[in-house]
Amino acid sequence: MRAMRQIDLQGFDPQSAIDAGLEYIKNLSPDGVKNVSRIIQALSLGNADPSRPSVYVGWLIKEKRDDHWETDSVLLDTARAVSALASYGIIFPDVGRRLLKQQLDNGSWNNNLTETAYVLIALGDVKEKNTSGCRWLAGNPELTSTGTIALSITALCKHGFNEGDFIAENVELLKQRQLADCSWKSLAISNMVAQALFAAGEKKAALSAVPWILSRQREDGSWKNKSDNTALTLITLKMITAWKK
Repeated sequence: MRAMRQIDLQGFDPQSAIDAGLEYIKNLSPDGVKNVSRIIQALSLGNADPSRPSVYVGWLIKEKRDDHWETDSVLLDTARAVSALASYGIIFPDVGRRLLKQQLDNGSWNNNLTETAYVLIALGDVKEKNTSGCRWLAGNPELTSTGTIALSITALCKHGFNEGDFIAENVELLKQRQLADCSWKSLAISNMVAQALFAAGEKKAALSAVPWILSRQREDGSWKNKSDNTALTLITLKMITAWKK
């Protein structure tokens, strides 16, 4: 196992970066279930004007169609919306029932790693344990990509799944895949990995990515001039700064 990299936050101020990111989001109009869901989750983690979330939460609820959200990625975006609303204590039982009805006999959703991970995260957020889904995910030999491994760790941690050595082994794998600049190739994947490490209790390892993440912020407060990247990054930073306090 590699030695832990030294964490140098000199010259970086996570709280200032968070405040700037929130100001960027403040000026955005709701645009798409995926983006709005991430923004809601970012705003739910504290240090936000309480008037801001209501705009996005109201928009997301209005976009609900019967027991799902109708987009080009119905299952993924429905799962994202469930997690977002759950962060404010809003749960729609009909949506949960729909998600469970779509589960295949082998425990997966559509035999798809990413979709299964996101649905399990959503179910975990509404306290609906699903052991068969966790077993399918943890036992899938095709689970090799860094981003999907990170999502899977987060999903299993939300369910308290502790069968076998999946989480421990894959946490070590993610650490080994960290690059010399302390990133995991892209901003999105670096955020997903940091969040997974945090969920698994590897808080110092998650913190090691913060300087690289902060260095990618633009002058307008965004990350890559995109609401979804900015919200995803704010979730990471606010998780970590809350722990440091």
